[in-house]
Amino acid sequence: MKTLLTIDTHAGIQDFLPAMWPHYERAGVDILGVERTNKPTLWPKPVPTIAVGEDLFKRWCEHRHPTLLCERTLGTIEALLTMPQFADYTDFCTSTWSVFFAQPLPTLPAPLVLHSAGGNARGFDAPYFFHHARWFDRATAATILKVGRELIAAGRTELGSEDFFFGLIVHTAGLQWHNVATVTMNGMDSPHGIKAARKAIAKGAWWVGNVKNAAELANLTAP
Repeated sequence: MKTLLTIDTHAGIQDFLPAMWPHYERAGVDILGVERTNKPTLWPKPVPTIAVGEDLFKRWCEHRHPTLLCERTLGTIEALLTMPQFADYTDFCTSTWSVFFAQPLPTLPAPLVLHSAGGNARGFDAPYFFHHARWFDRATAATILKVGRELIAAGRTELGSEDFFFGLIVHTAGLQWHNVATVTMNGMDSPHGIKAARKAIAKGAWWVGNVKNAAELANLTAP
């Protein structure tokens, strides 16, 4: 078994990457940087990279582009499955720059490993949604890619929300997952969030999220 960890980034957060890098390395597996095609990321260490999708996040926030983030997710998975330099990897843990890895990843315990971040919300079809990280073997990745492309073709993109879109893929494909005991939130900007994350780490969580800036990281890692 050989795991590849992908870290999705954009140029706007590259100054924060040096502080987070040791916490990616703690996962104990090879790292692949994912950057944007129009604005490359400045990486703190030499690392293999791929470029997937343009940096248009502000446009998505303003207009809720229906496919931008969904296509980016599937584009990364497609690259992992088709590019020859990744052929030796048995499984992929796809993550983003704000996920904090607290300990080494074990051998993949199931074909699909996720943390269910919540249930259905008004306006969405998916009965649940998933934050990063998302960990799967090659066969499951192929299913995710196939079903994801079919959903986009059918116009079912969950208002462009990548978290709910991934949930819809899992639901539509009938995939079962091993649920990670951890906490994820949009940002650790409250004492309650920091406390919950630290408690999860103390109980052995592999990762927690999301750490968005140096102040949140300092609070999370304080003695």
